Amino acid sequence: MHIDEDKLPNDLDEAVDMLMLAMDEDDRASIARHLAATDDKLLGSHFGVGMYLRNNWNLWEDSPISRWFIKELKICHADDMSGIILDAFCHKFQGRSYDPHALAVRYHQHWDAYYGKNSADKMINEWKTSHKVSDL
Repeated sequence: MHIDEDKLPNDLDEAVDMLMLAMDEDDRASIARHLAATDDKLLGSHFGVGMYLRNNWNLWEDSPISRWFIKELKICHADDMSGIILDAFCHKFQGRSYDPHALAVRYHQHWDAYYGKNSADKMINEWKTSHKVSDL
């Protein structure tokens, strides 16, 4: 997989399209075998492709795609962002429709268990403070 390192995606659709374009035939065959063997999940991708996306697409920083996730899905944790990107990628790769809001709800429920109700708002406020952002 050869991801264009000179371009950063602005939103989820661009991110998925960039991953789709980065694949050659060997990548496609490998991913198809992996998805067939793992119940349609890219298991083990959190520390592989997921880490690459978090670090190289600036998911930990104030970037266009991180702002998109915050505005559209109320997601501000880079691990969650990369998980949603990879989940959307798997769906598109297999020609299935995808609703990122459904997965975002699962992430919100996860964080609510740790931080209490409305954790997304609390986490976004912390993110805005730590990144010195006021215009979201």
